[in-house]
Formats: sequence, C-alpha cells, structure tokens
Amino acid sequence: MQLFNWTDYHFTRHGMFAYTAEDSRRIIERMRLKKSEGDGGYVTFEENLQHNANAIQKKVIQLLRPIAKKNPDQFIDGAIQVWLKKSLLGENVDVSRSYEKIIQMLICVYHASENTRAKGGIDFVMPVYQVISSMIKFIQKEAGNKKLKEDQLVNVQRWTKTNPPLNVKQTMSETLLNSFLYFYLLFNPTMFDPLFEKKPEEKNKEYNKVYTWIIKYFNVFKLSRNPFTVCWLLEVLNIVTLKWNLIDAKLDSRLKKEYHDMFNNMLTNCSSIISDTFNIEFNPKQTYNLSLPPTVYELLWRNEYITFKCTINEETAQFN
Repeated sequence: MQLFNWTDYHFTRHGMFAYTAEDSRRIIERMRLKKSEGDGGYVTFEENLQHNANAIQKKVIQLLRPIAKKNPDQFIDGAIQVWLKKSLLGENVDVSRSYEKIIQMLICVYHASENTRAKGGIDFVMPVYQVISSMIKFIQKEAGNKKLKEDQLVNVQRWTKTNPPLNVKQTMSETLLNSFLYFYLLFNPTMFDPLFEKKPEEKNKEYNKVYTWIIKYFNVFKLSRNPFTVCWLLEVLNIVTLKWNLIDAKLDSRLKKEYHDMFNNMLTNCSSIISDTFNIEFNPKQTYNLSLPPTVYELLWRNEYITFKCTINEETAQFN
C-alpha cells in the first residue's frame, strides 16, 4: 500500500533507519488528502486505507478486525510469538518481508469512527496504547510461565558485582521486543488521523494514554543490563515524543515526574555501561543475532555503503 514506504528506512529483521521530525511532516502531507468538492475537510485514516487497499487486502482487514476487537491480547500475542521465533514462518520464507506484513496487519486492523451514541466520542479498534498494553501482558505472562529468572524474556535480576555474563536468550528477546514496538510506532500514521482534528478532546485522551502505557512498558526493562536495550528505550522515547505531541497529551505533574525519573535512570545506565561499572560480559562462545537500535544500524549500514562505494571507485580507477 502507498501508506507504507518500507524502503525509506531500509527495513530488515536486524534493524532500520531512525525516525526524524522531517518524517512526521512527510506523513502528515501524505495523510492530508482533501475530500471531494462540497464535503470540505480531509479524508480520515480509515477512508485513506480503504482507498489504497485492494480487494484482497480489504477482505483480510474485514476478517481480522473483529478478532482484534474482541481478543486484542491474543492478537498481539500471536504477532509477537512469530516476531520472536522466525522459525514459525516456515522454510524458504523472506523473513524481512514477512515482518513487514505483520506490522502492516497491526496498523490496518486499527479503526477509529465517530460514536453516534456518545456525543463527541470516538470508538477504537486496536489503538496504539492497546498494543503497548498487550505487549506488557505478553511479557508478564511469559514471566509467570518460567520458574527460573534466567529463562524469562526480560532480565529481572538486580545488578550485583557477581552477575554472570549477559543471558543470551534475554539479550536477544529484549532487542526483538523493542524492535517490534519501534517498528510498529514508526510505520503507524494513526496519530495524524484528520478525524482527531474534529475531536480535540479525544485526541488529548488517546495521546495521554500512549504516554501512560509507554512509561509502564519502560518499567518492564528497568533492571536490564543489556546495552542495546538501553539504546532501544531511548530510541522509543524519541519516536514517541516526535509522533505524539506533548502539548496535545497534556501530561499531569505525576506522569511528568515519572518520565523525568525514568530518563535520568536511562542516562545513569548509559553512564554505567560506558564506564564499565556494570561489568557487562558477553558469552564468547555464543552467537548473538540481534536487532540493532536505529541509530547504530544506520551508522553501520551507511559506513558499509560508503566502504563499498570507495572499493568500486578504486577498482574502476585501476582499469582506467
């Protein structure tokens, strides 16, 4: 669909380019399509989606939306299970392409419509805060099913000088969980839905809910010693502030303090990692198949591209 330009961010299972403020302006321009003459205003996200989707895509959306509405937690559970275990996709499958479809599916089942029964209200199916809430429940459910702390998806052990090397499974699962959320937030344009312009109070409520659930999500990872996790959380915080305007969210003083304390904790963890206070060790006998934070991924990809270009230029010069 035209709503999703994957190549803009060089999306793969191992990472993608970072989101910037310029991207927000580009998405808003893409979303603000004027209605036919006489109607006035702009088409909503749902109208835009229906216009861009083909007949098969519309049928798939029609099939999945009732499931997402009735069982949102199970819906997200299934998506994350596949994201964490690419083997569930089967053999000879383009993994990156399949992951694109997972994110596209989650965004397309979203639905916002004016509630004719409640004055000024909006009915939602799979809003952003619901996805974040369901992710937290998934992590907590998996933790409840594991007897040993080292078998859980996210580290829950407080740091001590005698901590063992980073757990391979937790290191990989933490990066994949955060990449799932980041990719979903990045490609999601629903926060710019023109429908919100008609319902500013509903916009404030939805934006506030996103910030309320994001802080809860961050608290799930507060004991992590994984350097990539700290970077991922900073990347997620950055994209949230870029896409959900703080002025529109109208955070109360308590929530602002929580974010202030959390951000200080992130910076403290960064300092501890850089100064090696955490004594972090990776197991040298293990292979870490990680999803890199956007800034790191873009830095490595661009460096590889520049090196490739220089090699080509040198080889060309030798033949001339």
